[in-house]
Amino acid sequence: MVRKILLTILLLTAASCGTEEDACAQALLFSDDFDGGAATGWDELFFTDSHYTPTTAESKYVTTPASPTGSSHVIHYYALINTNEVNVVKLQHDFVSGDESEVYAIWHEYFAADYPFPSTSQKMLRLFFYDESFPASRKEITVVVSQENLYVDYSFACGLWGDSSLCNVDFAENTGATPHPTNQWVEWKLWVKLNTPGDTDGFIRLYRNDVLDLSNESVDLRGTDTKGFNSILFGMNYSMAGGDGNLPSSGSRYIGTIQIYDGEPAAEGGGGDPVPGPQCSASRQKDYRRLNRGRQ
Repeated sequence: MVRKILLTILLLTAASCGTEEDACAQALLFSDDFDGGAATGWDELFFTDSHYTPTTAESKYVTTPASPTGSSHVIHYYALINTNEVNVVKLQHDFVSGDESEVYAIWHEYFAADYPFPSTSQKMLRLFFYDESFPASRKEITVVVSQENLYVDYSFACGLWGDSSLCNVDFAENTGATPHPTNQWVEWKLWVKLNTPGDTDGFIRLYRNDVLDLSNESVDLRGTDTKGFNSILFGMNYSMAGGDGNLPSSGSRYIGTIQIYDGEPAAEGGGGDPVPGPQCSASRQKDYRRLNRGRQ
C-alpha cells in the first residue's frame, strides 16, 4: 500500500512537470515593462521631481523612443544641470527569498546623445546583500558607465565595510575604450553566480546586445560566506569628481523592460546563443527523469 501511494505521488508530481526543458527553466523572480505608464511591484521607487523639465511637467513614463520589447511605455529620466542635489531615479526590488546565490538580470538602457555623462560614473545596476544583522555578509556588484562614457565597467566587493571575517574581495573590470552607445536601445544582461562557500566556482558575465562584454570565471566571490543577494537596484545616482558636483549639461536617459531570474533563462543560452538542450544541472535532469519514468 505504501509503495502504491508513493508511486501515485511521483506520477502526479511528474504530470505537473511538463517537458524536460520545462523542468530546467529558471524561475522568474521579478519583471516590469512599465505598461500603462507606471512602474509596478517595486519595493522602493524614487524619482527626484526636479530632474524633469519644470516648464513642461515632463512625464516620467513615455512612449518615445519606442520600447525595444514592445511595451507601451519606458521610464524617462531627465538629468538637470545646477540642481545642487544628487541626480537620481531608483527602482529597488527585494528578493522574496532574501538569499539568491545566482541572479540573471536583463534590462534596457537608452542614453540620448545629449546625456551629460559624469566625469566619474553613471550607475546602471547594483546587485547586493545588506542586512545589519549580518555585517560580514555585505556584498555588491555595480555596473556603471565611467569617465564621461569612455567605457562600461563593473566592480565587485565583499567584506570591505569593516568586517572581513568571511570574505575579503575587491576587484573591477572594464570594457576598455568601448563607450555606451547613444540614441539607441541597448539590452544589458548581468549573470552572477556566487561561489560555493570555500570554493572557486563563482563567475560574473556581462552581455551587451547578446555579446559577452566582460567575464570573470572560476572565482571566489564570497569566501566562506553562505549569504547570497537580497536586493537589486536600477537607475541610481551619478558620481561627479571635482567642482560642485553639477553635471556639465542636461539630457535624457530612458530605462526599458526589466526581468530578473534565479539563473540563466532556458531561452537565453549564454546571452542569446541557441540553446543545445536543457540548461540545468545533471541532478535536476535526473530528478525529472525519475519522476517522469513510465509516463507515455
